Order: sequence, then C-alpha cells, then structure tokens
Amino acid sequence: MSTAPRSLHRLITVLGAALLMASCSLLPQKHPIDKDKLEAAIDADMGGANTCVVLLDAKTGASLYQYGSPQECMTPLPPCGTFEVPLALIGLDSGVITPQTVTKWDQTPQPVKAWETDADVTKAFHDDIQWWWGDLASTIGHDPLSDALHRFDYGDKSADGPAKSFWMGLPNGGALDITTDQQARFFKRFYAGQLGLEPATTQVVQQLLVREVRDDSRTGRATFSAAEGACPSNADGSNTVGWAAGRLETKDHDVIFAASVNAANAPPGVEIRDKLRDIFASGGLWPSAG
Repeated sequence: MSTAPRSLHRLITVLGAALLMASCSLLPQKHPIDKDKLEAAIDADMGGANTCVVLLDAKTGASLYQYGSPQECMTPLPPCGTFEVPLALIGLDSGVITPQTVTKWDQTPQPVKAWETDADVTKAFHDDIQWWWGDLASTIGHDPLSDALHRFDYGDKSADGPAKSFWMGLPNGGALDITTDQQARFFKRFYAGQLGLEPATTQVVQQLLVREVRDDSRTGRATFSAAEGACPSNADGSNTVGWAAGRLETKDHDVIFAASVNAANAPPGVEIRDKLRDIFASGGLWPSAG
C-alpha cells in the first residue's frame, strides 16, 4: 500500500501548524488604542502644529495612530541624539567596540562637567556623552557608516559632513535627516531584529534603551524603552527639534513610537520622553504611577 497519502497528510499537518504559529506571532494589539483619549493627552502635554507622534504595532509594523499632519510627520529632520542607537549598533557589530570597551577622556574641557570622564557604551548612552559618540563615529569612518545607513534604510542615508557631528543638524555641518515616520519604522526593524545584525548586538542596544519597568497588579509588567535627543533643525539654528523614540511593552500592547517637536521653543528630548510616558499613562497604554 502506498504511503503517499499518509506523508501528504503529515505535510499538511506540519504546514498548518507552522501557519498557525506564524499567525499567532502577528496577532494585533490585545486591546484597541483609545485614540480620542490619547489625542487629548498629547494636546494637553505637548501637542500643536509642530508635533508629530507615530505609533506602530511592534510585531506587524501596522500603523496604530498618528498625531500631526502628514506634512509634519514626513518632514526630514536631523536625528540628533537618537542616532546613538544606529551608531552603537554599527560600532558593536563591526567590532570597533565591545560592551566593555572604555574610551578615555582626552582631558579636553567639556560643556557638561559629567562628560569629563572615561566611558563605555552604557555610560556614554545614559549620560549622552557627546564627545564619546563623536569619537566612535570618527573611528568607524565615513564609508562603513554610509554602508550601514544604506543597509538599515536609515533616513536619507547621508554620512556626509563632520565625522563627529553629521547627525546633529546643518549648523553642525551635518546632512543626515530622517522623518518621524521613518524613525518609527527604523525602530520597528531594530526591535524585530531585521537590520541584518548579530542578535547579541541588537540585544545589547535594546537593553541600553530600557528606561523604566513597572509591575502593576492589574496589567502585569510594563517596559518603557526610549532614545532621545535635540539639536538645531534648520540652517540658521532658529528652530530646534526634540526627539523621543522607542518601544512600549505591556500585557495588552506592544508599540513602537516616535515623536518629534520641531519649533523655535521645542522641549529637549528628555522632556519629550518623560511627557510621552505620562501621555501613554493618560491614554491607557501604560500603568499610572502609584
């Protein structure tokens, strides 16, 4: 008796299980986002004509919510301090640094006293030590950086300008720009492990971004991860862009976010990051403090 029907049945069973597992991994958010509540919270804390907030499903990349006009969310802006994420990824993946590598401060006076120190990547990220990131970019070099930006599909992919500051806007000689929508989509690929990097590299940088973990008796564990930054956004330096981008993970939601405020009086990235955390709590995406 032929075994073909039994083999075919087994193949169909295996394929069916694989498809079921794939569909489960792409399940939408467990609870829909209350867009009206979220919009009211953004309006109250940091909204306006110069603000864009983009939320994506971390698993599927589907758009969940956008605050701000399409024009605002597609305006090219320098990435400022958020560029420390791709810089860290490139440096670690290329072997230029390891998580334990300590770069020595060269004794040059710094605008922030806390920057006058030796640092590894963790300290440099958490204290936003700008000379450290400039040194890393210079060590990696223009061509490897340009190649990586093209692989990452990062913004306009330009590594042109001063090696130590090309991500910090035109007044600092930089040509690199990224829109808020592109920023969110880069972070989605980063968290999904879709940048063609070693998983260990991605995990190190993801851990750097963790800002707060809350354990809530009702909603369980919630993790808020973010990178932030601010720098001049136009040629004469009269406007500043403040950024925050990252991931929000709770029992009910797994969301990638990117937010920008581009204005003469834009708040610093740290303030945008903290405002977003409060906004997410008001919008029901994040457990309230206490």
